[in-house]
Amino acid sequence: TPVTGATPKQTKMFETTLHLVDDGNIYDRFKKVYQSTRQSIHSSSNLNVHKIYKVEIDKMSTAYENYGAKVGNTMELWHGTRIGNLLSILKGGYVIPPSNSSHCTGRLLGNGQYFSDQSTKSLNYATGSAPGQRGGYEQFAFMFWNTVAMGKMYEPKSLNERLPVPGYDSVFARGGGYTTLRNNEMVVYRTDQINPTYLIEFR
Repeated sequence: TPVTGATPKQTKMFETTLHLVDDGNIYDRFKKVYQSTRQSIHSSSNLNVHKIYKVEIDKMSTAYENYGAKVGNTMELWHGTRIGNLLSILKGGYVIPPSNSSHCTGRLLGNGQYFSDQSTKSLNYATGSAPGQRGGYEQFAFMFWNTVAMGKMYEPKSLNERLPVPGYDSVFARGGGYTTLRNNEMVVYRTDQINPTYLIEFR
């Protein structure tokens, strides 16, 4: 059921609160943000914003307030994930699995959580069309919109560097820069630097 005004109907899932957004201004904002970095080279670029949910994962928001908010230098970034991962993220938040986990993809910048400010770059990971993914392309998908505390950022000069670098809080690999990556990629190596704020469905 859509919610409006000051009386949202909330659904409690574990220690996570979700509610469907019915605010045209919020929809317009996300459509503009999504379209502004949409790239036709990405196979997911045919998808559009369908539904938006405000999300609060208690475990993550508390951890972020205790640590990430103090690290500072925040960015609002996309994170795409396969539908099969949604339940575990909503239940317990992001985790950083070992780099040898069978479901891990795209660890060029070390063992952390990956984000981008370029929408369809992240959406490709949600649809299953990113390099190294298996299981086929999905015609609907979900991305999280996150506040990420980047703190002191390191910009790698190549993809052969050992990351993370001591003394830095994050990595910002610029697309078209030294690393030969096409799109911006941001990585943090602690989950308490991340606070998911919206979950967006694409179709």
